[in-house]
Amino acid sequence: MLDGEVARGSDYPVGASVSFNSVLHMVRRVAQTQATVLFLGERGVGKEAFARMLHRLSARSAKAFVALNCTAIPESLMESELFGTERDAFTGAAQCRLGYLERADGGTLFLADIGAVGTGIQGKLLRALQQGEIKRLGSSHAHRIDVRIIVATRVDLRERVRAGRFREDLFVLLNAFPIRVASLRERPEDIPPLMSRFLAKFNDVHGKRIQGFTRSAVAAMLSYDWPGNVAELENVIERSVILAAESNTIDAPHLFGTGERIDENADPVSLDDIEALLLKKAVDRARGNLAAAARLLGITRAQIVYRLKSRGIGRGIA
Repeated sequence: MLDGEVARGSDYPVGASVSFNSVLHMVRRVAQTQATVLFLGERGVGKEAFARMLHRLSARSAKAFVALNCTAIPESLMESELFGTERDAFTGAAQCRLGYLERADGGTLFLADIGAVGTGIQGKLLRALQQGEIKRLGSSHAHRIDVRIIVATRVDLRERVRAGRFREDLFVLLNAFPIRVASLRERPEDIPPLMSRFLAKFNDVHGKRIQGFTRSAVAAMLSYDWPGNVAELENVIERSVILAAESNTIDAPHLFGTGERIDENADPVSLDDIEALLLKKAVDRARGNLAAAARLLGITRAQIVYRLKSRGIGRGIA
């Protein structure tokens, strides 16, 4: 697996591109601080996966990571979801209920699609973050909270500020450390390691023993533009694992269901083959500089030398 130290967590993001490794670098640098982080990028690029990684690398890792998708909560319920409710705060509230901010106390609160939050709630969220305290719905008593905020958006918040749909002061607070996660079509080098990750995952989930991908399958994956990004790729690999025969390889028709006849004699591409292709591409891009090639892949020079030699493509290197 060519994803350096992030391979230690099976649900950590993986990749091999310069863009991917740039995001990893920024996540690692900001993780040990208390800075608010804003992840930018299209739907499905893996913003929450990077947020979870950031939390695990932080001093708050022993505490909760709480995630809330702001588009999934009606605006009328957002205040109670964020701040909680006191008993008898409204009809049917038979007991006190903690909101997401209190549930994340001591840890990290991840707010996905922050641009979907209404302006009224934006003001209350701003005050809570500035003052470090919240009031549950129906209560006059303030509760202190210690929460790190990570937010994500797929819309242009600056444009929403200009349109009067997002508070500028809240945007300034949230934009302390922005990190843009590129779309998958901008970083095709990340497709092979993602294929490897999800193949292993869904072999385990579905009790299969799929051996790898045919060359036509790899070509199809690399030529597709992935409008749904990593989330779509994960779904495609799961479907293909389910469709492929036991102990066989995944072919293009398994991936996209376009009706092509499956060539049972197609030359399979193993996970080692995919890694070898990535190694060669990195060395070529770095013009033979192994230290630079290793940085592109998020591994050490010693690791790339070992991998090249073990595949017979590193003769003469030291």
